[in-house]
Amino acid sequence: MSSRSLHEKLRTNTSLSILFIFFAVILLGMLWSGYQTHQTIEASKTSLPTLKTRVRHLYDQTHPDFLADTSSMEQIEALEKDISKENKRLNRAWTFGYAPLKQEKQTVEKQWAQLTQTAEQAKQKQTVLDDMNKIFEQVTHPVQELQADQLIINDLSDETDITAYEKHLKNLPKDSFKIIAQQAFDQAKEQADSLFSLKAELNQYVPKDKITNDPSAEQLAQISDTFDQIKSEKIRQVYQPKMAIVFDKLFELDKDALSNNDSSDKVAALTFDDGPNDTSTIRILDTLKKYKIKGTFFMVGRMIANYPDVAKRVAEEGHLIANHTYYHPDLTTLSPDAIRKEVNDTDDLIEKISGKRTTILRPPYGAFDSKVTAAIPHKMALWNVDTEDWKSHNPAAILEQVKIQTAHQNHPVILMHDVHAESADSLESVIQYLIQQGYRFTTADKLLKYL
Repeated sequence: MSSRSLHEKLRTNTSLSILFIFFAVILLGMLWSGYQTHQTIEASKTSLPTLKTRVRHLYDQTHPDFLADTSSMEQIEALEKDISKENKRLNRAWTFGYAPLKQEKQTVEKQWAQLTQTAEQAKQKQTVLDDMNKIFEQVTHPVQELQADQLIINDLSDETDITAYEKHLKNLPKDSFKIIAQQAFDQAKEQADSLFSLKAELNQYVPKDKITNDPSAEQLAQISDTFDQIKSEKIRQVYQPKMAIVFDKLFELDKDALSNNDSSDKVAALTFDDGPNDTSTIRILDTLKKYKIKGTFFMVGRMIANYPDVAKRVAEEGHLIANHTYYHPDLTTLSPDAIRKEVNDTDDLIEKISGKRTTILRPPYGAFDSKVTAAIPHKMALWNVDTEDWKSHNPAAILEQVKIQTAHQNHPVILMHDVHAESADSLESVIQYLIQQGYRFTTADKLLKYL
């Protein structure tokens, strides 16, 4: 063999050796990477149970659509960070197309994807809960027992929080939590619309401490209606000073309107205290309906609770429902907190029945003082004709009192009690007498200026 042939053979062998070493290195690298991938997958499998437990603890175990009371955004974000770290480590693992390894990795990836989705949904729900806690005075727990119609919004400065809530609500999965969150949003939107309308109306007509821009009675009545829709007692107290100015102006305009009516200028308000019940109140409603008269019912809270259907009929037939406290105590003997509870608990029932909160209170026994008026923002509604039906229990005597006390009254606010059968017995004769004397009828809120 020539030296040239030998040299070529050696060069060929060297190339083959280098090629062999190259492929051996690649093969060893693949084997090592495969081993590393297997180890990564096994480590990922080991991490799964711990993180699954952490995710599971975010949710209420009895009601899995809802988060646990102990969950927080900080807790969820820390969990998401750990899940993301594990996902990134798993994504870097190569399988080199090796079917068993690839299948094993895909199985684990599916579990991580499901865990990631569950954690993301928890974050979405916590975001909505945080929105609710910003918007509402108090969100009851557990959330699955929340009653949306009992939620009361804070004094929001603008629509930013409502808009964010609506946006986050759209991201929620369709489940029981979303149903309740949607109901809460609807309540928030309705209350916020009333609040922002009230602010705009007051800024237009009562920017400081007096009426400006010459509003009509209808415009002031609209402000009053908007104020009635405010459920939050805290918000109502904030705007009560301006509303007092509105009410005074409205009563003044109503008085002027009454004075400019026909020559008789005789307007009466029939008022009924202490009800409702399911006997005499029903008869009084029937009589009022017969003569197409709207009365004013100063209801006691515990009676509304006992006879909600009758109270609802009063509202549906267009009568004015106003506050007469819950248990009918002498308010001057109570503490400010007890006064507020008596009045607010009754206001809540009236709103539930009629859809409106009343701004008028007839204090039991007509008893009130500066302590009472400081505790609540309501207008005191007394009377200037007392039929004494509570004392006589006699239809003829009741009518006689009306005749005597209206003799020189153009704007009588007539006190009766719809819990007495004799009051119901006398009502038709009272109405007929007042009609004969040239009176027309209105509700008590229109005549408070004369008391």
